[in-house]
Amino acid sequence: YHVSVVGINLSTEHIKYANNQLAKNPDLPVTYVYGDFTEIKKCNMKFDRIVSVGAYEHFNNRYDDFYHTVYDNLKDDGIVL
Repeated sequence: YHVSVVGINLSTEHIKYANNQLAKNPDLPVTYVYGDFTEIKKCNMKFDRIVSVGAYEHFNNRYDDFYHTVYDNLKDDGIVL
């Protein structure tokens, strides 16, 4: 599909599992980052797509932080899901 992916997760076990799976297919353009959604800033890039899967309900009172982070790191014609 000609994409590169950055996955961000707060679970060390999820990251460990994902990296083990990636080791089985090292040609996949996937990077996993440990941390919360603010870690996206460290990627220092604009994204075409940003997808939050199963995380939004855990942001509690950080919704403004989430939306500002997404806005700052999404291309002008990008899509958020």
